[in-house]
Amino acid sequence: MQGVRVPPSLTSGMASVALVMSLLVPQIGNWWYSLTLLAPGAWVYYFREGTRQEEVRRRRGPSCSHFL
Repeated sequence: MQGVRVPPSLTSGMASVALVMSLLVPQIGNWWYSLTLLAPGAWVYYFREGTRQEEVRRRRGPSCSHFL
């Protein structure tokens, strides 16, 4: 399930980096946004090289209605 979050997280991170770099180095222009094309590659890498098995447990605790 964690691998599903890799491409959107990387895309938003690279888009943020691209925004900052386009402001700091305007001579290159908007080519920085091509960094977002790395996101699908991260997904492929994660599923090919990631051999560790993940176990996710969800524990239900008391409700926190006093924060409402």
